[in-house]
Amino acid sequence: MSSATLRVADDNEDDRYTLVMRLKREGYRDVVEVDRGRATLDYLAQQHVDLVLLDVMMPEVTGYEVLERMQVDARMRDIPVIMTSVLDELSSVVRCIEAGAEDYLPKPFNACS
Repeated sequence: MSSATLRVADDNEDDRYTLVMRLKREGYRDVVEVDRGRATLDYLAQQHVDLVLLDVMMPEVTGYEVLERMQVDARMRDIPVIMTSVLDELSSVVRCIEAGAEDYLPKPFNACS
């Protein structure tokens, strides 16, 4: 069981559910989920988080924008981010990695493996 605090940010309820359930099966218990980019930034400004799994395409503030804002904020810039997206374009992957993401996971997630 891991004591790491994870933040799952995705506007798609099914994707959030699948990812959270998979993380809990892997032993993560402190998993907080949100469906908006702005709410993610607000949370990160106030709470300790060990890892953010961040969807690229969200309403209001996109995952790209969240990542960019995290990189210029001293409170957030060292939090590792894994971007998630249905976009499988190499340009999206490159954009995320260049903006500071640790990795990029394509959706849909395989809930069985």
